[in-house]
Amino acid sequence: MVMMSPLIGLEGLGGAAPVGAELRDAMGYMTAMGRCFGCGRTFSFNPVRVPSFKGEPVCEGCMTLVNEKRKAAGLVPHPIMDGAYGAEEVA
Repeated sequence: MVMMSPLIGLEGLGGAAPVGAELRDAMGYMTAMGRCFGCGRTFSFNPVRVPSFKGEPVCEGCMTLVNEKRKAAGLVPHPIMDGAYGAEEVA
């Protein structure tokens, strides 16, 4: 589930823009919440950057565990993009 709100920062509007208002300069944050493929824990993540397996998000704890095991086995760890586990500012 992706939650986006381009109206963040429009003080005094109660989350709704007045009729006819232009939002071209509005900013917001994008984040998603879902269950981790590995452990089933619900967590928030950036849906564009989070590591996934078969299209399902993987939490930071599970990625850390998997990467530690990969390193111990002499394998290259899976990459984790910067900002994978935080909100992203969007225009």
